[in-house]
Order: sequence, then structure tokens, then C-alpha cells
Amino acid sequence: MEPRLDIESVQKGSRRDEGRFFALSDFKLEDFFFKYEHSPGLINLASSDVQPWSWRELARKCPRLSGCLKQMDFRYPDIAGALLKPMQKALRLPPGKKVFPTNGAEESLFLVLGALRNRYKSGPLISFPELGFGSYAGISRYLGFKVSTIKCDPTNDWRISEEALFNACAKSRIVAIANPNNPTGAIIPKETLRQAAKILAKKDGVLLVDEVFAMPGEYDSVAALGENVVVVGSLSKVYGLPGIRLGWTLAEPGLIATMQTLQQYTTLSLNSFSVVAGTHIMNNLRTFTRQEDVGINRRYLINWCHTVSAIRLIDPEAGTTAVLQIESKLSEDRLFRNFKSKGVLLVPGSKCFGFSGKKPWFRLGYGGNHRSLAKGLEILGNIL
Repeated sequence: MEPRLDIESVQKGSRRDEGRFFALSDFKLEDFFFKYEHSPGLINLASSDVQPWSWRELARKCPRLSGCLKQMDFRYPDIAGALLKPMQKALRLPPGKKVFPTNGAEESLFLVLGALRNRYKSGPLISFPELGFGSYAGISRYLGFKVSTIKCDPTNDWRISEEALFNACAKSRIVAIANPNNPTGAIIPKETLRQAAKILAKKDGVLLVDEVFAMPGEYDSVAALGENVVVVGSLSKVYGLPGIRLGWTLAEPGLIATMQTLQQYTTLSLNSFSVVAGTHIMNNLRTFTRQEDVGINRRYLINWCHTVSAIRLIDPEAGTTAVLQIESKLSEDRLFRNFKSKGVLLVPGSKCFGFSGKKPWFRLGYGGNHRSLAKGLEILGNIL
């Protein structure tokens, strides 16, 4: 029988735990989407994606794509000969870094952490914000890392302070940060991350920055901050193409080499369609952002929240998600059921992110269709 995860022993990092794999904990957020995301009749304000592009729109933006697909066969795809150059150009690959295409950002995170686990043999400490995407904790614990969370500041819109971040860098070998943050939409300034990378570099540590919610024009990548900075991104969130399952990692060549070996033991390669479509998309990458639409929706959401006294919004700086705190005596679960019964889907915060605030809170995604957002907010306002 596979041993159950003993969080305390992982935290202490006893010798008998080093190198072991542990039972996976449930991925609450993804379980939630598996259950509810495709339910008919719901206005989905839970999703963090922008409005997805249709095949017709994709073909119009990349006119040569249809012809290439007709000629495509299903051998193992030639990634190096087709996809890498346009990807390097689109991502403005900094000196000293390589780009490694993956099956979405989720695979990137697994491969990066797996490669680092191979590098650091003694089960090093990894730190990540206590409010963030569940992959960092789930994968890290599965791989046998000792884990630590970086406390959020409840008096400063649940951000992490510079002091808390730098302290984590001082005690950890790896610090994983989503920038912009999911779910708050907060951004850690580039200069703060530059200093964090320097602290980690003194002990051969790594700063892992998840930039899947980085919208070109409102956020500059931190990939060039140092050799020990690893950046993860994908087409899924701000580019409206989650079904293509194309992500990437920017890192120094040694880490990329280990990631490639690990990928060869798991998914082996990308699929043929993601390589052919991805090559054309990367040649036109900036045209796929919904930046203008997202900006309109963000302003609409902020203005709407000012009209509803029962809601406190943590104003998002970037990305496609925001946190709504509800002034109510009802439980988070009861509020969720009330919203759902009226046709609106939100992510219950403490249940899916494992972070409890003083009041019930929900993650709202505002990157989708504006009409649906306006209708969903109208229903929420009437309920509250």
C-alpha cells in the first residue's frame, strides 16, 4: 500500500523521507472545475481564462494554418525544426536562457520541480505564497520537498511583503511565485524579484516565476533577471487557447536538459497539432491577447463593486482574476449554493485555495465575454 503523506515528517525532512514519493493530495480547484465547469445553464465567472478563440478566428489570424493542417501527418513532431525559433522570437529569449516547449504550464511546473528535485538530492526547502495555485504545494509534497508557505498580509490586500519574501529566500533553495498572482491579480515589482533572485543565487537557489497571467503591455517578464530565474508561461490564460495545451519554460540550459529527460519518461513530446498550430500562433502571438477586452471588464468589475455594499473587492492589478470578500453571516458554502441556484458559478475561496479569510471569499474570473460578466454581476448584486 502506498504510504500516506505525513506533512510533519516532510516539513522536518527526516533522513528516511529523503528521495521518497508521497501520496498526492486532492487538487481541490481542479476537482471543482471537473464537477462544475461544463454544467449547462450557468454563467461561468469561475474560469480564469479569457474568451477562447474559435477555429474560424484562429484560421483568420493565421491564414496559412489550414493548409498546413491538411498536410500534417501524425508522426512525432519536429519541435526543434519548427516551433523553437518562433517561440524564441515571440518570448524575446534573454541571453543565457533556453526555451523548452511543454504540454501546458502544468507540465512545465511538474518538470521544473522534478528537475530541481534531481539537482538537490537532500529534499530542500521550497517556499511559495500561502494564497496561490495548488500545483506548487501538491507537486512539491509529492516529490518529497520540505515545504514552507510565505504568509500573506491581511492588512495589505493579502499581498506578501518584501520582508516575508526575502526571509523565504534566505531560508529556502527554491521560491515559487505566480506573477501576477492567482487569485488576487497582485504584481510583485521587478526590482523586488531581482533582489529575491540575488539572495537565492548566493546558495545556488532558484526563483521560479509563473507568468501564465502576464498580459503583454501591462507586465514585463522577469526571465532576464538572472541565471537562477526560471519562468513558466502558456497559451492557456491570457491568449485564449487552453485547448491547444502549449506551454513553455525559460531557464538555463542545464535545467532544461534535465527537464527534457524527465519529459521523455512521461509525455515524451508535444502532440502534432500543438506544434503545427503553435508555430503559427507564436508568429502572431500578441494578436491573440484579449488585452483591450480584459481591461474593459476589469474597470467594469471595479466600478460595479463600488455599488454593492456587501462586497469588498481586492483590486486586481493585472491578470484575469479577482478576490471578492462577502460581508455576510452566511457560510461560504451557503453563499456558493445561493449563487449557483441563481445561475452564477464562482470559485469558493477557502474550499478551493485552502486559505481562510475573516469573511467568506470567492475568486471571480473577469476575462470572458463582457455580456456574460455584466449579467452575472447583476445577478450577484440582486442576491446580495
